[in-house]
Amino acid sequence: NVPCLNEAPYHELKYDRMKKNVKLESQVPFDKKKTVKIVKEFHFTKDSIRVDYRLINTSKENINAYLIIENNLCMQSNDDESLSMECSADDLLLSIPPETDFFNNKGIFYLRMTDSLSQCCFTLSSSDAAGVYAYPYFSQQQYLASTTGLFWKISLLPGAVCSRTVTLYIKRTETHQHKRKG
Repeated sequence: NVPCLNEAPYHELKYDRMKKNVKLESQVPFDKKKTVKIVKEFHFTKDSIRVDYRLINTSKENINAYLIIENNLCMQSNDDESLSMECSADDLLLSIPPETDFFNNKGIFYLRMTDSLSQCCFTLSSSDAAGVYAYPYFSQQQYLASTTGLFWKISLLPGAVCSRTVTLYIKRTETHQHKRKG
């Protein structure tokens, strides 16, 4: 039975409308004798959402687990003509077929999805090298979304802290009409 930390209730620690950020905290039972405090601080700009994660082992035992940050983006289609996906892996650019499952367990600093139909580009970047997975999500054989995730294997001694920062950048892609200015 693997504990799922995303089901834990969070409470607000800080909210600043002018600085456009919010800080949330949750105390999560990890095993019968282990607990983890999770602090998420969201920072919003006009074209990005940055989340600073802090996991604190508040128990008296070591914790070994995976920290997974999942993203589900609903695109109009997942065919390779309308959706392109790529990631950086150990300084190499890898193309990800949007119609199939993809897994790489290390060295990823960003994952980019470009939807030509909506002319939007989504880039998920990480402060630390991560593993990545991506797969199309279907319901009743109908494409609904592209699921992607960054993950890290973490080991926390009692009282230890693990910090990660993930940023989602959102921008419009340029079309041929926009490039013909002048």
